Amino acid sequence: MACYTVAGVLGAMIVIAGLQAWRDIRTLYGMKDSFIGTNYVVITKPVSSLTTVITAAGGQAGFTENEKRDLEQIPGVTGVGGFTSAQFSVYGMLQIGSRAMQTQMFLESVPDRFVDLPDGCQWEASINDTEIPVIVPQTYINLYNYGYATSTGMPQVDGSLISQIPLNFIFSGRGNQQLRYRARIVAYTQRLNTILVPDAFLKEANARLSYNAEPQMPSRMIVCTDSKKLSPQLISQLQHDGYEIEGNAADQLRMQTLLYGICTAIIVIGLIVSLLSFLLLVTSIMIVVEKNRQKIENLSLIGYGRQSIALTYQLLAAAFDCITWFMGALLSTAFYPLFSSLLHAVVPTFMPMSILSAWLPAIILATAFTLLHALIVRHLVGRVVK
Repeated sequence: MACYTVAGVLGAMIVIAGLQAWRDIRTLYGMKDSFIGTNYVVITKPVSSLTTVITAAGGQAGFTENEKRDLEQIPGVTGVGGFTSAQFSVYGMLQIGSRAMQTQMFLESVPDRFVDLPDGCQWEASINDTEIPVIVPQTYINLYNYGYATSTGMPQVDGSLISQIPLNFIFSGRGNQQLRYRARIVAYTQRLNTILVPDAFLKEANARLSYNAEPQMPSRMIVCTDSKKLSPQLISQLQHDGYEIEGNAADQLRMQTLLYGICTAIIVIGLIVSLLSFLLLVTSIMIVVEKNRQKIENLSLIGYGRQSIALTYQLLAAAFDCITWFMGALLSTAFYPLFSSLLHAVVPTFMPMSILSAWLPAIILATAFTLLHALIVRHLVGRVVK
């Protein structure tokens, strides 16, 4: 019995910890960006010498309508949208106290259906407004804090504070027209390296200020799928078609597949250990039943039923099952925070699921093992009591 208990507790702890890691990894890779879900990818065409020649001659090397339709035909793709770029000069000015910085910037937009902001967050603007909402990359904040601010003596600011600092845009375009706007930061993104404004607003601004007479083809496309997460098949298909994937979506998928494989192996090992301990307990009960065959037969002769005789052994097995999975859950609860703290150190925004969730699989598996042991014990006693 001692061997069963040790093996059972070890197997239970491995299984529960593996399931907890599986759920946390799903949470880690299922976290939404600040404004858009995890089921999208941004693609571009690779830049070659031919691209340089075409664009230098005033041509365009963006995505055509035929290429957009081909992307929409890929299995699992539910939406394809192009990035619209500002076709005029944009100057951004940030002022903190008596100090200010000014630089030339660029703006882009995507169709509004790809932007998923919290309820109550206004994501619309008109060219006649004085304030426009913007979505800013988190990397820009980091570059300002750890690059520009430290080298120029400007104060460092956090993300929650910078949205309160005056950020102004000056648009200059065709016919020496100028438009001024105050920017209102509504969200940050860690997955897109661009400043986003509402799509209708940017198209309206391009119509008034653009230096180009012809509409520009999108140089980047956003592709969404029908699942909650990107699939390796979609990434492989896009790479096979010669497109480059922005960000680290492909690397994340490979890491995700690796982590899931490790978790699966851990859970399988734990289940094997638990199954061996399960069979060890069954063997022990078989030996006990065979050793007490004469007593069981005598109890049957004086009127005890098969279930009454089996009840003692069933309660013994149930006690061992409950103790095993209780101890496994307890040890998993005690040691698993070491793993979750490691994930949190790698991804500061990661929030592990409740430790108490480890007890649910422990209760389910303890119940399943108890019922199986009860059925086996009833069968073993039934072989003695005809």
